Amino acid sequence: PTSTPEPPPTPLPPGLLPPLATPTALTAAPQAAWPFGPHREGTSLPIPPNLVSVALLGAEGQSQWRTDSIMLVMLNPDTQRVGIISLPRDSWVTIPGYGHNRINTVDYLGESTRYPGGGPALLKRTLWENFGLPMHYYARVHFGGFIQIIDTLGGVDVTVDCEIADIFPHPTKPGQLVHMDLYPGVNHLDGTMALLYSRSRLSTSDFDRARRQQSVMKGLYQQARRTDTISRIPQLYQDLRETVQTDLSLTDIVALARHGLAVEPENVDAIVINHKLMRDWITPQSAMVLLPNEQLLQQTLTDFFNRLNLPPARSLAEAAQVVIENQTNYPNWAEVASSRVAWAGGSVNAVESKPTPGSKTQIIAYISGKSDTLTALAEAFGLDTASIVAGDPNGSERTHGEDIRIILGYDFQVCRR
Repeated sequence: PTSTPEPPPTPLPPGLLPPLATPTALTAAPQAAWPFGPHREGTSLPIPPNLVSVALLGAEGQSQWRTDSIMLVMLNPDTQRVGIISLPRDSWVTIPGYGHNRINTVDYLGESTRYPGGGPALLKRTLWENFGLPMHYYARVHFGGFIQIIDTLGGVDVTVDCEIADIFPHPTKPGQLVHMDLYPGVNHLDGTMALLYSRSRLSTSDFDRARRQQSVMKGLYQQARRTDTISRIPQLYQDLRETVQTDLSLTDIVALARHGLAVEPENVDAIVINHKLMRDWITPQSAMVLLPNEQLLQQTLTDFFNRLNLPPARSLAEAAQVVIENQTNYPNWAEVASSRVAWAGGSVNAVESKPTPGSKTQIIAYISGKSDTLTALAEAFGLDTASIVAGDPNGSERTHGEDIRIILGYDFQVCRR
């Protein structure tokens, strides 16, 4: 006897989230159990067994979209570490069953051809077979949803390190233009401006766009940590049904938020698969695409997952106390420096302004035992170990009892791409 194969499932239409029966379920069970089991998959990468990986897919919401951004956000609950990987949309990949194309075509291809599980299922298999990267869940966020999320949270503070200017058609108001002029320092952005900052292509590369998208994500993370975000998740879940599609349930989202927002900034590791890890290639059809530098990319991903397997970098009480001494005439540079200190595991307890002609950037360490933080700071500021000098613990320049003093000179690499 023969059996007739079942037809593939119809993809979830745009604008439909799984129904939410009880918007206030969170208050009834504030300490819901961790709903994710171990994800054990065969790969040469040292992927943590309980890692949860969510693909954030930016889409314009048009009838034949190409994914504007692909970002994997990963949480290792065993070590309380978060990892973020941004993939370039022009990566040339093997799409199982469909030949070769850019990775930004995969989601639409899976939806339009009714691949079992739709576009996310095809993307999951493509990521796994091309890069060995796990993807367990997805959230497809249309531009309107992105704007709404940020506006609901009251905007987002983004540390801009490279000056940028551009003009865009307004994403939600046809016929209107939006001018963007942002300078180094902390900029408070509403949803529209955050979207435009994330998407600008003028005089920048896709790699730089990915770097800026990660800056916005970090700003959102910090904004969520400062506000009562958990209690607002059920209402956001309902409000975003028109502009977000996901296979995460409300319980899943709450569990991820509880664990993710408890992660300290220095335990968030973000990488961009950039021009150092990819190489240009022209297809037989004369399309400019990107191929991986396989050995270097494999080593980079191995190092990334090894870091996700490490214990947390420190407890809050062990944070190095840092003073930033800005010896330039650019006060906003100190804001950029403060952000880098926080993400490297330090705590800024004072900023001093002492403009000094010809000053050089350096790190002064007054106490021992902070070698990991010093190494992270040197990397964050683009310095070598020769720029780390020992200071006199009893010296008069140690004005705040700090562990580390960072001198910002005119050679400070404020714009690092």
